[in-house]
Amino acid sequence: AIYGAPSSSIMVTSPNGGQWWSVGSWKTIGWTSRNVTGSVRIEVSRDRGATWVTISASTYNDGRYTWRVTGPSTYSARIRVTSLSTGVSDTSNYSFAIR
Repeated sequence: AIYGAPSSSIMVTSPNGGQWWSVGSWKTIGWTSRNVTGSVRIEVSRDRGATWVTISASTYNDGRYTWRVTGPSTYSARIRVTSLSTGVSDTSNYSFAIR
């Protein structure tokens, strides 16, 4: 029997909460994806997800993106990765610090 298309998902793996990232350092944003094709958008929030700033409008969905961490500093940062083709997304489970 056919039950429709397999579900697709993205899961942010790093940073997922508790990290301390220094402004100006190079860090790898990591994620896993299932049944997601095409590119993804990567964003950062400095207020636990209330507002978002784009880090990369479109990058390969290869599970890693190297980011030169930008300010301003915050203790409430989250990362969000979104599929450009399906809109499926995931956000860091907990906040991390940028300082």
